[in-house]
Amino acid sequence: MGLTDSMNWLAVGNPVSQGILNAGSSAIKVMSKSSKSTSAASRPTNPLNNNLKLWKLSGGHHNFVRLAGLSGLSAIIAASLGSHMLYKDKERWDDVFARANQFHFFHSIALLGVPLARKPLLTGSLLTFGTILFSGALYYKAFTGKPVPIKNAAPTGGLLLILGWASFILQKLKKIFAAAKFDIQSHTANQLIVKNVDISENSGGKSTSRNTSQLSKSKIPMNYNDLIGLELNSIDIESITAEKKKLIFRIGQDSFVEHSLAYPANYAMTDRRRFVVEFSSPNIAKPFHVGHLRSTIIGNFIGNLLEFTGNDVMRLNYLGDWGTQFGMLQVGVEMMNLSDEDIRKDPIKTLYNSYVTANTASTKDASIAEKARAVFRDLEDNKNSSYRKRWETFRQFTLEELQNTYGRLGVNFSEYHWESQYSQKDIQDTIDFLNKCQLLKDEKDGRKLVEIGDRRVPIIKSDGSTLYLARDVAAIFDRFERFNFDEMLYIVDNSQTDHFKACFETASRANPDLIDRLNHIKFGRIKGMSTRTGNTIFLKDVLDEAKDIMFQRQKDSPTTKGEPDEGVADILGMLHWDKALQMTGDTGIKLQYTHCRLNSLLLENCFLEDKYVEMFTKLKEVEALNLIVEIARFEEVLEGCIDGLEACNLVNYLFGLSNATSRALKVLNVKNEKCPDTQAERYILFKRAKEVLSDGMKVLGLEPLDRM
Repeated sequence: MGLTDSMNWLAVGNPVSQGILNAGSSAIKVMSKSSKSTSAASRPTNPLNNNLKLWKLSGGHHNFVRLAGLSGLSAIIAASLGSHMLYKDKERWDDVFARANQFHFFHSIALLGVPLARKPLLTGSLLTFGTILFSGALYYKAFTGKPVPIKNAAPTGGLLLILGWASFILQKLKKIFAAAKFDIQSHTANQLIVKNVDISENSGGKSTSRNTSQLSKSKIPMNYNDLIGLELNSIDIESITAEKKKLIFRIGQDSFVEHSLAYPANYAMTDRRRFVVEFSSPNIAKPFHVGHLRSTIIGNFIGNLLEFTGNDVMRLNYLGDWGTQFGMLQVGVEMMNLSDEDIRKDPIKTLYNSYVTANTASTKDASIAEKARAVFRDLEDNKNSSYRKRWETFRQFTLEELQNTYGRLGVNFSEYHWESQYSQKDIQDTIDFLNKCQLLKDEKDGRKLVEIGDRRVPIIKSDGSTLYLARDVAAIFDRFERFNFDEMLYIVDNSQTDHFKACFETASRANPDLIDRLNHIKFGRIKGMSTRTGNTIFLKDVLDEAKDIMFQRQKDSPTTKGEPDEGVADILGMLHWDKALQMTGDTGIKLQYTHCRLNSLLLENCFLEDKYVEMFTKLKEVEALNLIVEIARFEEVLEGCIDGLEACNLVNYLFGLSNATSRALKVLNVKNEKCPDTQAERYILFKRAKEVLSDGMKVLGLEPLDRM
């Protein structure tokens, strides 16, 4: 019998180890079933590797794990025997035996870590033979009272143990595949293609953003194969081949299906961060028009995305309730001779009309603009209590209207902040701090400016009142102190690019901790919107018209289930009706329709909910496999959205998922399927499709409907 055969017999071939392995296998199956029936508190980050079983991490070196069990068992048996032995010099030999048994048991446990070493065979062999020589020599001496026949057995064994532990330190531990940031180019039901991977001898198997040269399998270093083998062994990798600029992993189909469907997925990123997202931010006493809609929708999407991927998100709505605009509003109210009672009847439109009236008049009479500035100075200096009372009334009316609109859009905020929180008297400390940092430059006319590159940007006006820049810098300092954010995002159109550049640079020069924490998420400005001239489309009117259209379509449609619902019609009417209200093509309505079909199917077959599926072997249809691939791609799509903070990838993905679901629904019958196993697997497939579709729609800011 050779050395290999002896090791195999010791580890797995004898009756004792066979009994241990059989009992352990049964326990693993029980735990596996239990884990599938419960919802995981934390989800794995890779859809190819959900609920990874630790015993599978041993890969091709599982014999060392088994050897650890056998060695530990023998250590316990030896301890039992030793405690009943009678020695001539009991105190002396008890000490020798105890040392032998401690090292024996401790290094039995150490063998469990061998599969994680870079060179498992080397590390395992050193620890195994070191334990045999060291502990064996001491056991022999304790039991017989005679010297060990093999010269220097104990010192040699001790040296081997030292080298075994050193091999852990000198060789890097293996990293699981999910820890590597691979760029997944594409994958099918049994093939994963990875591109832009640096597999040079010094790369350590890490991915890189630069393209690689011509690759061949012979050039893949052993440490890279080890990196792959540890993680992907658990999902049955049939082959790994290298082509130009990419690696191709061919995955066992049944394993891929199981890992994609059997376990709940976790889309949380490994690095949890704290974000402040400021978006929407309309002005008081003005209607929420479609010009604000883009910031609101984009900001809500980014907040949803960051939260869904495990980050801590503070959603801020920074309402403009300060500045000369209030003075203009107050002048307009006086010009129209409006009482508080007049304003209460229809507050937003009344205030809006008064604002337009004052602005129109100011183009012909410069004194009106001067009066508006004087009104605001009195408010800022708290010289006129009636102005302050009316200002508070305007704020209350506006907030009530906004909250109603946000509710219809499905948008929520953590906090509402007001520009007036950073009035001149409230931010004097900020002005003093900027002065201390020597960032403010005095002008002869009394203005204070900051220098941003070759630009000189005003921050304090000649009359001493603050400008937007001063208030926004003060807000940054305040929020950083309050929320200790990792990053703050401003969702504002690109017309404000220069303003935010000045704001971020001023704040970062005063406080270097803010460098790289401030980010302006830009988007194109909607032209033709002007509250000053009255050229505004009210968003409320848009939503009302869309709701009315969808309610009528519900009434006219023969497929509507139950009575038409105004709440459902309002949700369906959130999108522009020229295209979005079509039932065919890639539209938001189609996503809702697909979600409703899946919900109906699951309700109709709810008796399958608790049926346990041990192996996924029945989903062989092309439509089923294509849908599984789409489901597995969800995490990849989310990562792309995080990188660019853009929704287009997710929107296109959901349309693809919806189309794949529709094709599968036509082919894969659940209710009338004769085979119970096939029926259960199809049910789980459509359940996972609904979960992913629902999650994706929620990230976009769409409320998934169960019926329509």
